[in-house]
Amino acid sequence: MDKTENLDYVTRDVKKRLKRLQNTGHNAWKIGEQACNVRNKELYQQQYSSFALYIEREFDKSAATIYDAIKVRELFTEEESRYAIRSVLLVLFDFTNKQRSSDNSIETIRLAVRLIALFEKNGFGKAPHKIQSWTAEFIIILLMEQSTALQITSLLNSIDTFATSQLTKNQKTILTNIWHHIIDYHNARTESSRVRATPKIQPIERNQLSTEFAYLTDLIHEPCNEMGVVGLFMLIFPKLTNYKFKFDSSIYQFKQIAHLQAPFPDGMVIAKSHDYDVDLYIEFEYESMNYIHHGHFFQRKNNYRKFSDHNYHNDKPLICVCWKNTHQRSPLSSIVPPTLDLSKLLQTGQLELE
Repeated sequence: MDKTENLDYVTRDVKKRLKRLQNTGHNAWKIGEQACNVRNKELYQQQYSSFALYIEREFDKSAATIYDAIKVRELFTEEESRYAIRSVLLVLFDFTNKQRSSDNSIETIRLAVRLIALFEKNGFGKAPHKIQSWTAEFIIILLMEQSTALQITSLLNSIDTFATSQLTKNQKTILTNIWHHIIDYHNARTESSRVRATPKIQPIERNQLSTEFAYLTDLIHEPCNEMGVVGLFMLIFPKLTNYKFKFDSSIYQFKQIAHLQAPFPDGMVIAKSHDYDVDLYIEFEYESMNYIHHGHFFQRKNNYRKFSDHNYHNDKPLICVCWKNTHQRSPLSSIVPPTLDLSKLLQTGQLELE
C-alpha cells in the first residue's frame, strides 16, 4: 500500500505540519490536500465510520484548523498559497463564499493573491500578519472599484506574476501607488482600533457658520468623533426638514427620524420624494473615509441586518453623514455612498450630497 493511503501515516504527517503551521499559506494548503485525500478516498474508513468523526477524534482542538486548511486547498493553487499567509487566504475565501463563489469573485481573489506576490517579489517585503489580512481586505475593495480594478488587472496581465520579472518604470509606479494606499488603509485601521485620549473640545466659531446655523455657537462644539456627528445631526434635523436635496436622480426632503442603532447601518430616516415616503438609511462617520476603514462596504455588499422592524438590504438607499468629507481624493471614492458633509452644510447653508 502506498504510504499516502495509509491513514496512520497521513495522520502523523498532518499533526507534524500543524505544529509548524505558523500561519503559513503553503503549509495550510498541504494539510488541506492531505485532509481532502482522506475524505475523497474515504481513507478514514480504515478506523472510523465518518470523516467528521476522524477529524474530531484525531485532531480535537485543531479540528477547525483542518477545516480551514481544506478551504484553502479547494480554492487556491499550490503556487498561490506560497505568497500569502493562511489568514489572508481565509479572508479571501470568506469573501468568495459570501459572493456565492461566482466566477467573477474567484477571479477577483486570484488577482488579489497575484498582487500580494508582486509586492513580495519587488522589494516591498512581507508585511506583519495583521497588515497582510488588512491588505487582502483592501485589495478586494480596490478590485471592486471599476477604474482601479481595470488598472490593476491590466498591470497583472502584462506580467508573469509568479516568475522573476523586471518591472518597467510605469509598472513600478502603479504598484508603488497601490502600496501607499494599502499602508494608508492599515494606518487608519490601526488608529481607529486604539483607545483615544479625551478629545480636544473645539468651539464652532460664529464666522464659520451661515446665517441659518448661527444659533449653534451657543449650543454645541465641533464634533470630534462619530457620536458628535450623530448629536449634531439630531440637533439640526428640525431645520433640515426645510431643505430639499437631490439623491439618485430624485428630489428628497427629510421628514422624520425613524430609528438609530449601533450595528450598520446606524440609522434610518423617513424622507419625502414627490408624493410618497421613502426609507433612507444613514451611516454616520466622523470622516467619510471611515466608511471604508470600518468595513461597511463589505457589510453592504454581502449582508443584511435586522433593523428593528425593517430588513436592510444592499439595494436600499443609503447616505453617509460626516463632519469631514475625506474620501473624494481616494481611488475608492466611488465606493462611498452619497455623502452629507455637515461642516460644509453649516458654512454654506446648502444641503448637497457629494
